[in-house]
Amino acid sequence: MRSYCWDTTVLLAVLRGADDNRTLAEVLGLRAAVDDVNSDRAILVTSTLIFAEILPGTLAPREYEIFGRFFERDNVEVHEVTAAIARAAGRVRARGLERGWKLRAEDAIFIATALAIGCDEMHTFDTDQLRLAPMLRDDLVICHPTGTQASMDLDSPEQQ
Repeated sequence: MRSYCWDTTVLLAVLRGADDNRTLAEVLGLRAAVDDVNSDRAILVTSTLIFAEILPGTLAPREYEIFGRFFERDNVEVHEVTAAIARAAGRVRARGLERGWKLRAEDAIFIATALAIGCDEMHTFDTDQLRLAPMLRDDLVICHPTGTQASMDLDSPEQQ
């Protein structure tokens, strides 16, 4: 089973839907990832930091209710920001600084969480995190949301 780590930008895009101003490609990738989670083809991982970043007043009451229920799913895992994850986030930030990139601690925590859990992909719309993709490619795929898609059989049925 695949595992995706979502940061705040992805979860907000899901909650806000059409109001999030995403491109068609981003929406299609997000729909595929959501379909994987909804169909139990993927485990979704995130950090407890998400509860500090998504505030009740920033969402409509209905969206915030959906946000709260989202974490009740069996295939959604919320991981604590442990000392080990915080240290790993510091190492991610330091690697970025070596290349002249300043990464916010919050962004590094999501990446460190994905690394600690061994996620297949880190999904984000954050350009600072996406910029790190080549640097971490051997450890973690950092990309816009994507999902698996069922294959399409293009063979035409045999004529009888």
